[in-house]
Amino acid sequence: MSTILSTRTTTSRFTDQFEGLDADKFCDVEITVQHKLYNSGGEFYDIHYKCTYSDTSPLCQTLNPFFGGWDGGEEPYDCRHGDIIAANEMTEKMMKFLLMDFDELANYSGHRTALSYKITLMRAITYLWD
Repeated sequence: MSTILSTRTTTSRFTDQFEGLDADKFCDVEITVQHKLYNSGGEFYDIHYKCTYSDTSPLCQTLNPFFGGWDGGEEPYDCRHGDIIAANEMTEKMMKFLLMDFDELANYSGHRTALSYKITLMRAITYLWD
């Protein structure tokens, strides 16, 4: 059993950065983060993703940040369902950056685009599953 300490949700729009796709093609990813306290005393982040595409073309579906096998789904463009990771000082900061909009994240992403930085962050989180 667990208690939900907080729930935060945001939507990020992933578009093509390099190939010159039509700006009308996108993958919106709704990101929901629940901070949970389990009866054992452990705190965790329960992260869920929900993808919505502008259309069903294969090209559009490559805009999914988990495209190409990061999703664990049956198709290479399925949206990853999410991850549960331990809550600690590092993952607290990761959740802060995960939920930032691209404009704010650009202040912290160095020489990478905010979009690329967020994709890398989302993929890195998959390695921390608990």
